[in-house]
Amino acid sequence: MTLSTSSQSEPMTENDDALRFPDAPRAALDRALKDLVEHAQKVLETQGRLRALLRADQAMLTEPDLPAMLHRIVDAAVELIGADYGGLAVIAPQGGVEEFVFVGMTPEQVEKIGPLPQGHGLVGALIEDPRPIRLEHLRDDPRSVGFPPNHPEMDAFLGVPIRVGGEVFGNLYLTNAGAKAFTADDEELAVSLAATAGFAINNARLYHQTRRRQEWIGSTSELVAEVLAKDVTEPLSLVADRLTLLAQARTVHVVKRSQSGRSGDRNWSLVPIVAGDNEASPGELSSLGLTRAILDEAAAPGETVVLPVAGRTPSPVNDPPPTTGSRIAVPIQGPTTVDALIILARPESSPSFGPFDLELTDLVSRHASLALQLASARADRQRMELADDRARIARDLHDLVIQQIYAAGLELQTAIGMTSDAVLIDRVSHAVDALDASIVQIRNIVFALSTTPSEGDVPLRYKLFDLANEYSGALSSTPSVSFTGAVDVLVRDGLADDIVAVARESLTNVVKHSRAKNASLNVSVAGDDVVLEVVDDGVGMGTSSRRSGLANIEQRAVDRGGRFELDSGSHGTRVRWRAPLESAARSR
Repeated sequence: MTLSTSSQSEPMTENDDALRFPDAPRAALDRALKDLVEHAQKVLETQGRLRALLRADQAMLTEPDLPAMLHRIVDAAVELIGADYGGLAVIAPQGGVEEFVFVGMTPEQVEKIGPLPQGHGLVGALIEDPRPIRLEHLRDDPRSVGFPPNHPEMDAFLGVPIRVGGEVFGNLYLTNAGAKAFTADDEELAVSLAATAGFAINNARLYHQTRRRQEWIGSTSELVAEVLAKDVTEPLSLVADRLTLLAQARTVHVVKRSQSGRSGDRNWSLVPIVAGDNEASPGELSSLGLTRAILDEAAAPGETVVLPVAGRTPSPVNDPPPTTGSRIAVPIQGPTTVDALIILARPESSPSFGPFDLELTDLVSRHASLALQLASARADRQRMELADDRARIARDLHDLVIQQIYAAGLELQTAIGMTSDAVLIDRVSHAVDALDASIVQIRNIVFALSTTPSEGDVPLRYKLFDLANEYSGALSSTPSVSFTGAVDVLVRDGLADDIVAVARESLTNVVKHSRAKNASLNVSVAGDDVVLEVVDDGVGMGTSSRRSGLANIEQRAVDRGGRFELDSGSHGTRVRWRAPLESAARSR
């Protein structure tokens, strides 16, 4: 069939209607082509978003550092969904928000807004019921609590939970400022991204825990070696300092349990240490919010436990210290029970102690406790060996040396009766007196070797021996020290301190002014008084006008109702200081 090419003005024939394309089929074809194009565009868009999702998944899975990964998750979600703002709230073990990571706001905006979300409103709703929430308008939901001043305008809302190992780790929040609402596809993408994020977070956690466990094991080995190798006055301070660093704590306090009273009750007391931010522990447990009941309960399980959060009681003269955050009590096990607790506290802004932290501190606690017990047993063994040596030396001095000197003295006294030479008698008598003085000195040494001063209560005898040794280099020989009567039993506390002060001042004067070669100290209990005598063989005080030291000595005697006597000349100097024993009782 041939179509006519004549002008349009020519009249149509009856066969022209048969050549015209029907309107209905043509419209259907147009619609089909249009739908095909729209579906192709959706496929391309979906393919692009799936590719973006895969890129986001790959970026998260290749990041081993947990804090950096959390930022990547939020960045990927904002880019993938096309949101204006994004945030990720990490849920604290006790509930609420422990950490909040966000994108879309400048530091200046954040500073103007103030504190980050704490788990209220829609943020808290997703924490309480971890199921996706999608809203076209935030203000229309009754759970919305609004925004603080200076907060950017936000309208559409999408929130999905992030699960790690079956537990909710945190929640992902996305918002838009304009009229664009989130779709069901956006929600599905966010849920898929959150699932991958949970897997990536779990891997990062395992990687981080492995690294930390290796670090703690290595540091624990070093700590045990230090405790066993070094002569540490307070090894608990060493353990506390190492725990503070490992646990990333800010403050640390050590409390020890000791038996007191006839009832056998065991009380807790703070041990002064230098570790963390605190230079020394305060004097009262109550200022730390720690009671005996809390400490007893913390020590009962024999493992690290979480303590109630409590700040220190502010001092009336100092600025109130910052309130601490999460706190734990790490036990130090003794042979039969927990002997001490190390209290670690993190700042409020830091993450709380979690189960993994408790596991690691328990690891250190077990090894440190064993090391401390071994060190204590070794010190006890060394003290016993030293005590045995001292006792043996004391027995030898008493049973052999004193007896030999005493026998020599008797021989000399016998020799005196066998001569009439006055010069010889005088020289032998002086030798006998010297032997008697030597016997007194040896008996003092025997007493010192046979007894050991109790911790925190050093007898007067030891203080004077140490004082005499201080002045040994300034004289020809170490000043002799002798005692008469129950000096260590009756002379204690402030009275003993006064006697040491008087003896020190007297020996100082001997060295500075008398040009003496020898000096001696004698402390005796005569009736109800204690008497100190310091004698030297120098040239006396001379014409020196400086008498401030002697005035101090005299004032100490007057304050105690005693008296002070001074005899000084070319023959030497004798200082005699006397005070009643009852003055010591009154001073207490």
